[in-house]
Amino acid sequence: MSQIHNSKKRMPVIVPKHYEKDWLNPNLTEDDIKAFCEPVEDNIIAAHPISRLITTKGADTNVPDVMRVAEYEQLNSRYNEQHFLACLSNLRKRA
Repeated sequence: MSQIHNSKKRMPVIVPKHYEKDWLNPNLTEDDIKAFCEPVEDNIIAAHPISRLITTKGADTNVPDVMRVAEYEQLNSRYNEQHFLACLSNLRKRA
């Protein structure tokens, strides 16, 4: 994910199932929240580009087109597809 969210050092928080109730606790401290923020292995998550419509002011973004895979010349979409399939396979093995 660092390839996508590297400029602001953001990352998704993926809460393991056994911590779901803890994550929903309204009394979590900042330290509690930070404890959940650990990098996730690249082989269990995948990303793909979506439509720029998602950031278009005034546009209706509550439509399926927003989430469809978008292709942009500056991205190597073949790598993204292969990586996505590998991640999907890894997730199925863990289930």
